[in-house]
Amino acid sequence: MQDNTVYLNMAGGSLGQIQSELLKLISKQKIKGFILDYWQLVTGIPKGQTKADFLFDVAQWVANFSRKHDIFCILLSQVNKEGGMFGSSG
Repeated sequence: MQDNTVYLNMAGGSLGQIQSELLKLISKQKIKGFILDYWQLVTGIPKGQTKADFLFDVAQWVANFSRKHDIFCILLSQVNKEGGMFGSSG
């Protein structure tokens, strides 16, 4: 799998940066899918939007993008002790 894997270290990357890099990889390297690890660390929350609403938008973008480009995506997230996505300790 080494010849078939591209790793992007985009810790703290914004949604716009992720979109741009994925479009380049689809075009130049013909990727078949991607893993976004992990969802809550995507940055770029617009002013006035809650984190929950932003992360909903990120998840919806991932679904739409994957469908449009016919690629798979695995979206990883961290859940807290209560099984929720926000707050508390993961």
